[in-house]
Amino acid sequence: MARLLKLKDRFEKPFQYGDYALGALAWMQQEKVPLWGDIISASVPKSGTEISLIYISETGKDYSWKYRARFEVEKDGTVKVDHWVVD
Repeated sequence: MARLLKLKDRFEKPFQYGDYALGALAWMQQEKVPLWGDIISASVPKSGTEISLIYISETGKDYSWKYRARFEVEKDGTVKVDHWVVD
């Protein structure tokens, strides 16, 4: 009989699924993770479009690379340039 009880204990879950859900919700509240929000995505380039990202440093020695430039060359030859600074 003792063997059967040990076998039964081996297959039991230590926690119910509700315990995991409550733990996850508590963590999300603590870390301020939104449960529901807007979907944010990057733009999808057209077919034949080439995109180049360039990371620029003032001296090349400080490894900051905080200046960024993005060049998007479309199939028809038009070029879009975007640049920004990362703090």
